[in-house]
Amino acid sequence: MKKTQILFTIIIICILLSAHAFASGQWTVKNIKVAFGDIQVFKGSSQVETSVEPFMVDGTTMVPLRDLSEALGFDVHWDGERNIIHIGSAIFQPDIGKTRGSAVHIEDAKVIRNVGPFYQKERTYKLAGRSFNRGVVVHIEPEEVAEVVVDLNQNYATLEGFFGVEDDTMDSSSTYNMTILGDNQILFQSGPVAPSEYPRYIAPDEVDLTYVNRLIIRVETNRGRIGTYTQLMPVLANFKLYQK
Repeated sequence: MKKTQILFTIIIICILLSAHAFASGQWTVKNIKVAFGDIQVFKGSSQVETSVEPFMVDGTTMVPLRDLSEALGFDVHWDGERNIIHIGSAIFQPDIGKTRGSAVHIEDAKVIRNVGPFYQKERTYKLAGRSFNRGVVVHIEPEEVAEVVVDLNQNYATLEGFFGVEDDTMDSSSTYNMTILGDNQILFQSGPVAPSEYPRYIAPDEVDLTYVNRLIIRVETNRGRIGTYTQLMPVLANFKLYQK
């Protein structure tokens, strides 16, 4: 049944932010009146699912930017240091006036070793309800290790992407850790990644690939409590390598 439009006062913070940023006084909180009326968003004939219900403010329809952009095929990135939203694959750098080099998705890179293996799904990836159109996934059992080795030949500067656990996974107790190595030197290590957690994000320049010949992305599961299902499905979503 369609909901009756209701006006009420609600506190809105335009962008989700960390507690540290909020406490530092960078943000202004306002009380505004909004209207909900069962607003639905469609791309062609397909409905776009949104993480927050769309609403009206003074005649303007408010729709989650990330959900709408990704439905149209654009990546969205949040720069928490400068409070900038990037839409598209190139990351604008106002402080240095340049954009990234061309991006190559991990599934299109030159892979020289694939243990697992990591593979592409025929449909979108779902991480805690969030959809991704590009990426790779691997099926692994507790205490197993999977890894993919990519030939970079010092042609890339950095990478970025999301990682998490596919919502289709049947294991709700185990976790995994991800390690990124460049020529066997550790460049990045995650903490435990669990099912249903919001996808983790690696920002550009967090991993320096300037002099890396071989990139290794390794996932290793940690055994959880004993259950009926034990298989875990780690996902590398919208994972991209930026050329120099």
